[in-house]
Amino acid sequence: MKASSNRQKSPIPPKTVSEKADIAKAVSRVIASKISAVASGGQGQILLEKNLPAVARLLSQAMQSDQKQILQLGRWQRDLGHSPLPYVHLRIPAYRLQEDADSHAPILARRLLRDHAQEKERTAAALRQLAATVQSEESKLLFEALATENEEQVAFLQAMDQRLTYS
Repeated sequence: MKASSNRQKSPIPPKTVSEKADIAKAVSRVIASKISAVASGGQGQILLEKNLPAVARLLSQAMQSDQKQILQLGRWQRDLGHSPLPYVHLRIPAYRLQEDADSHAPILARRLLRDHAQEKERTAAALRQLAATVQSEESKLLFEALATENEEQVAFLQAMDQRLTYS
Protein backbone atom coordinates (compact mmCIF):
# COMPACT_ATOMS: atom_id res chain seq x y z
CA MET A 1 0.00 0.00 0.00
CA LYS A 2 1.10 3.46 -0.74
CA ALA A 3 1.54 5.96 2.06
CA SER A 4 -0.70 8.44 0.30
CA SER A 5 -3.63 6.03 0.19
CA ASN A 6 -3.85 6.08 4.00
CA ARG A 7 -4.83 9.74 3.97
CA GLN A 8 -8.51 10.44 3.71
CA LYS A 9 -9.62 12.86 1.11
CA SER A 10 -11.46 15.86 2.42
CA PRO A 11 -15.16 15.83 1.50
CA ILE A 12 -14.92 19.59 0.90
CA PRO A 13 -13.08 20.53 -2.28
CA PRO A 14 -10.34 23.10 -1.87
CA LYS A 15 -11.53 26.69 -2.27
CA THR A 16 -10.06 29.19 -4.63
CA VAL A 17 -8.22 32.19 -3.26
CA SER A 18 -11.11 34.56 -3.96
CA GLU A 19 -13.61 32.24 -2.28
CA LYS A 20 -11.36 32.06 0.78
CA ALA A 21 -11.15 35.85 0.86
CA ASP A 22 -14.95 36.12 0.62
CA ILE A 23 -15.37 33.65 3.44
CA ALA A 24 -12.83 35.53 5.57
CA LYS A 25 -14.72 38.80 5.00
CA ALA A 26 -18.03 37.18 5.92
CA VAL A 27 -16.55 35.72 9.08
CA SER A 28 -15.04 39.05 10.10
CA ARG A 29 -18.44 40.74 9.58
CA VAL A 30 -20.12 38.14 11.79
CA ILE A 31 -17.47 38.59 14.47
CA ALA A 32 -17.80 42.39 14.30
CA SER A 33 -21.58 42.18 14.67
CA LYS A 34 -21.23 39.86 17.64
CA ILE A 35 -18.74 42.22 19.30
CA SER A 36 -21.08 45.16 18.74
CA ALA A 37 -23.98 43.16 20.17
CA VAL A 38 -21.96 42.44 23.30
CA ALA A 39 -20.79 46.06 23.57
CA SER A 40 -24.35 47.37 23.31
CA GLY A 41 -25.50 45.09 26.07
CA GLY A 42 -27.57 42.96 23.74
CA GLN A 43 -30.37 45.51 23.59
CA GLY A 44 -30.97 45.15 19.85
CA GLN A 45 -28.95 48.23 18.90
CA ILE A 46 -26.86 46.59 16.21
CA LEU A 47 -28.84 48.27 13.40
CA LEU A 48 -28.36 51.64 15.05
CA GLU A 49 -24.64 51.07 15.44
CA LYS A 50 -24.33 50.23 11.76
CA ASN A 51 -26.00 53.55 10.91
CA LEU A 52 -23.54 55.71 12.87
CA PRO A 53 -20.64 55.43 10.42
CA ALA A 54 -23.06 56.47 7.67
CA VAL A 55 -24.05 59.51 9.75
CA ALA A 56 -20.41 60.48 10.22
CA ARG A 57 -19.74 60.06 6.50
CA LEU A 58 -22.80 62.17 5.60
CA LEU A 59 -21.76 64.97 7.96
CA SER A 60 -18.21 64.98 6.59
CA GLN A 61 -19.54 65.18 3.03
CA ALA A 62 -21.79 68.07 4.02
CA MET A 63 -18.81 69.93 5.51
CA GLN A 64 -16.80 69.36 2.32
CA SER A 65 -19.71 70.71 0.30
CA ASP A 66 -19.83 73.80 2.53
CA GLN A 67 -16.14 74.42 1.92
CA LYS A 68 -16.58 74.12 -1.87
CA GLN A 69 -19.54 76.52 -1.77
CA ILE A 70 -17.56 79.12 0.17
CA LEU A 71 -14.80 78.93 -2.44
CA GLN A 72 -17.31 79.24 -5.29
CA LEU A 73 -18.98 82.26 -3.72
CA GLY A 74 -15.59 83.87 -3.08
CA ARG A 75 -14.64 83.40 -6.74
CA TRP A 76 -17.99 84.88 -7.79
CA GLN A 77 -17.40 88.00 -5.70
CA ARG A 78 -13.85 88.35 -6.99
CA ASP A 79 -15.02 88.01 -10.61
CA LEU A 80 -17.52 90.83 -10.05
CA GLY A 81 -14.75 93.09 -8.79
CA HIS A 82 -15.76 92.97 -5.15
CA SER A 83 -13.41 91.90 -2.44
CA PRO A 84 -13.75 88.16 -2.03
CA LEU A 85 -15.02 86.63 1.13
CA PRO A 86 -12.57 86.90 4.00
CA TYR A 87 -10.26 83.96 4.28
CA VAL A 88 -12.05 81.22 6.12
CA HIS A 89 -10.15 78.18 7.20
CA LEU A 90 -12.55 75.31 7.52
CA ARG A 91 -11.13 72.29 9.19
CA ILE A 92 -13.37 69.41 8.31
CA PRO A 93 -13.77 67.45 11.51
CA ALA A 94 -13.65 63.72 11.20
CA TYR A 95 -16.86 62.86 12.95
CA ARG A 96 -16.31 59.82 15.06
CA LEU A 97 -19.47 58.84 16.81
CA GLN A 98 -18.34 56.33 19.37
CA GLU A 99 -20.98 53.98 20.64
CA ASP A 100 -21.03 53.75 24.39
CA ALA A 101 -23.10 51.95 26.99
CA ASP A 102 -25.19 55.06 27.69
CA SER A 103 -26.24 55.40 24.04
CA HIS A 104 -25.10 59.03 23.96
CA ALA A 105 -23.70 58.63 20.45
CA PRO A 106 -27.10 58.14 18.78
CA ILE A 107 -28.47 61.17 20.63
CA LEU A 108 -25.47 63.24 19.58
CA ALA A 109 -25.82 61.99 16.01
CA ARG A 110 -29.47 63.04 15.83
CA ARG A 111 -28.66 66.47 17.29
CA LEU A 112 -25.83 67.00 14.79
CA LEU A 113 -28.06 65.93 11.91
CA ARG A 114 -30.90 68.25 12.93
CA ASP A 115 -28.62 71.25 13.53
CA HIS A 116 -26.86 70.76 10.22
CA ALA A 117 -30.17 70.33 8.38
CA GLN A 118 -31.52 73.58 9.86
CA GLU A 119 -28.33 75.42 8.89
CA LYS A 120 -28.54 74.05 5.35
CA GLU A 121 -32.21 75.13 5.10
CA ARG A 122 -31.32 78.68 6.13
CA THR A 123 -28.43 78.74 3.66
CA ALA A 124 -30.64 77.48 0.83
CA ALA A 125 -33.27 80.15 1.58
CA ALA A 126 -30.61 82.89 1.60
CA LEU A 127 -29.18 81.63 -1.70
CA ARG A 128 -32.65 81.61 -3.28
CA GLN A 129 -33.16 85.22 -2.15
CA LEU A 130 -29.79 86.17 -3.64
CA ALA A 131 -30.73 84.46 -6.90
CA ALA A 132 -33.91 86.53 -7.07
CA THR A 133 -32.06 89.83 -6.63
CA VAL A 134 -29.10 89.23 -8.96
CA GLN A 135 -29.22 90.57 -12.54
CA SER A 136 -26.70 88.25 -14.22
CA GLU A 137 -28.07 84.96 -15.55
CA GLU A 138 -24.82 83.15 -14.70
CA SER A 139 -25.01 84.35 -11.10
CA LYS A 140 -28.65 83.27 -10.86
CA LEU A 141 -27.72 79.81 -12.10
CA LEU A 142 -24.84 79.58 -9.62
CA PHE A 143 -27.04 80.56 -6.65
CA GLU A 144 -29.84 78.26 -7.78
CA ALA A 145 -27.41 75.35 -8.13
CA LEU A 146 -25.95 75.97 -4.68
CA ALA A 147 -29.43 76.28 -3.16
CA THR A 148 -30.54 73.05 -4.82
CA GLU A 149 -27.44 71.26 -3.54
CA ASN A 150 -28.19 72.46 -0.01
CA GLU A 151 -31.82 71.35 -0.28
CA GLU A 152 -30.76 67.89 -1.46
CA GLN A 153 -28.40 67.61 1.48
CA VAL A 154 -31.23 68.65 3.83
CA ALA A 155 -33.29 65.76 2.47
CA PHE A 156 -30.40 63.33 3.04
CA LEU A 157 -29.80 64.63 6.57
CA GLN A 158 -33.49 64.37 7.46
CA ALA A 159 -33.72 60.87 6.00
CA MET A 160 -30.74 59.75 8.07
CA ASP A 161 -32.29 61.36 11.16
CA GLN A 162 -35.48 59.36 10.61
CA ARG A 163 -33.47 56.21 10.01
CA LEU A 164 -31.70 56.69 13.32
CA THR A 165 -34.93 57.53 15.11
CA TYR A 166 -36.80 54.45 13.91
CA SER A 167 -34.00 51.90 14.03
